[in-house]
Amino acid sequence: MKHIIKLGMIAIACCCLSGCGNKDAEIARKDRREIKEYSERRSNEITSPRESERVFEDIKKFIDMKRAENFEVWKRAAEKGNPEGQLLLAMCYSEGIGVYKDEAVGANWIRKAAEQGHSEAQITLFGLYLEGHGVPKSEAEAVKWIRKAAEQGDFMAQYVLAGYYREGIGVPKSEAEAEKWIRKATKKAQIEAKKGNTAAQQLLAAIEEERVRNAAKKGNAK
Repeated sequence: MKHIIKLGMIAIACCCLSGCGNKDAEIARKDRREIKEYSERRSNEITSPRESERVFEDIKKFIDMKRAENFEVWKRAAEKGNPEGQLLLAMCYSEGIGVYKDEAVGANWIRKAAEQGHSEAQITLFGLYLEGHGVPKSEAEAVKWIRKAAEQGDFMAQYVLAGYYREGIGVPKSEAEAEKWIRKATKKAQIEAKKGNTAAQQLLAAIEEERVRNAAKKGNAK
């Protein structure tokens, strides 16, 4: 889970500028888009845990190259409240890329972006609270942030939240709530899958596999 959080933080989608609209914000957006594209391409090469570590180190080097070019730009954008700059700084501090490593500082920058309604930052903050990286470990806080992302329509967050309701982790156990969020995740993922979104396609396959497995269990129980 720790490694997934790291990759997830690096691969956060570029989707929000919070109205900054200046040159610094544009550069931050461009850099995050390029980091996202590079990390996704390299992540697709992973075939083993050993390969995963090597790819992650290459991604860190790529981020460091971008940091060397534009760190002051990212910092200015972040300090002006731009979530792209905030998330770029978070990557650097959380992994010690070109700066001293400080998970708490990284988490703080992620929180700033999440508080602006950046759903990808909210999902990352969920992971940090789940594992206790840079913040106190807390299932309640983790669920709080994944719910915020789910309520904004993020299909992965909706799927995760459904699982929490199904298991009663951090929320009252409720099959009805679980099914509600599964339906929302399925509907949104179907829309995104038609656009060629690989993550949406994979999620739909996982949901279908889960339904078949659950149906088989019910059949065997009769």
